[in-house]
Amino acid sequence: MLNAIKNSANVFLDAPPISRSIHQLKDYSSYLVYSLCSMPLVRMHPTENTILPLAVKSWEATDNYSVYEFVLRDDIYWSTGEKVKAIDYCMAINFVLSDNSNRFRSLLADIIGYSEVIKQKSNNLSGMEFENNIIRFRLNSPNYFFPMYLSLPVFSPLSTINHEIFCGAYIINKVADYEVELKRNEYFKHDLKSDIIDKITFSYKVNESDPFALEAFNQGEVDVTSDTSFPYDKYSSYVQQKAIIQEYNVDISCILSENKNTTPELTKILTYGINREYIIEKLHGVPELNCGYHHLFDRKNRSNHDYLYNKKLALELRSKIDTSAEITIAYEDFYPNLEIITLIAEQLEDIGLMFKFVVEEYGARNINSHFRLELTYPPKISP
Repeated sequence: MLNAIKNSANVFLDAPPISRSIHQLKDYSSYLVYSLCSMPLVRMHPTENTILPLAVKSWEATDNYSVYEFVLRDDIYWSTGEKVKAIDYCMAINFVLSDNSNRFRSLLADIIGYSEVIKQKSNNLSGMEFENNIIRFRLNSPNYFFPMYLSLPVFSPLSTINHEIFCGAYIINKVADYEVELKRNEYFKHDLKSDIIDKITFSYKVNESDPFALEAFNQGEVDVTSDTSFPYDKYSSYVQQKAIIQEYNVDISCILSENKNTTPELTKILTYGINREYIIEKLHGVPELNCGYHHLFDRKNRSNHDYLYNKKLALELRSKIDTSAEITIAYEDFYPNLEIITLIAEQLEDIGLMFKFVVEEYGARNINSHFRLELTYPPKISP
């Protein structure tokens, strides 16, 4: 754990250099760094499956979760001291939608008009409007998870003056290929503990003999380790493959492609058309599958499984997609990836979807797939 007396911290990261824009996140390390600089409208509770206000004073859903209204706080400031406005959040959403390669773009396609932009048919943006400190969204169809999407750092506000200034708790003071330095945003007014760290330095270090940077941690070079890579070198030594999944608390996630735009209808079918309890039972409790924002399935929480599984709704959504097209899912050939997608395919083929599975080498992303199934290792704050 961090020493509260220190006013600075060194953090080890195991990923390549971060993305150079908060609105174009490409990897977990970028997500981690920019989450400290971001100020999205809402945030996810760290341990419970609930959504909490962050940049907003309040928010509400009406018309069966197809209309959302967010009331912005009046004490959010850029690091320059200027006040953040509702238009800055709308600018960020427009920026993400204008980037065809942005992996988070399809999450916004439920907003009326935006789905047409993604399909390159029109520029009708009538589904989003702002007035003073209020932002309203009108969706093509009900979406219970829409506020959850808006908790991502990528939807933090975008300044109309300078795209490189921030309004979160920290700002980027220095950035290089293998080091990023953050310092406190003096104008950040949200509740903070008195012992908050003034400066955080993220370093990228590769040490094959010490993959989790334990030596650096023990010598005091770093205060926190954030190694999300799965220890595949130890995988084959386990007689029972399930044991390593349980011991290392591994996440098994199906994530959106970074290249293909997946329609909101298809994402919903994958959300509502899968009986997760059936898969859990078949795999004897490994993994526990749940729904999150850009992660479609992970093992965190089972509290909303009954709500998610709705085969009738999935069948209704089928008429809105091209069922003659194959859905490509890429996966790394480690247990239980193939077992999971086989059970997923059994259920979705019953709805009328066709799948193609592509095996990819460890660390090599198949950019032409719709989804990727991968194992990830949760970050560690200590050895």
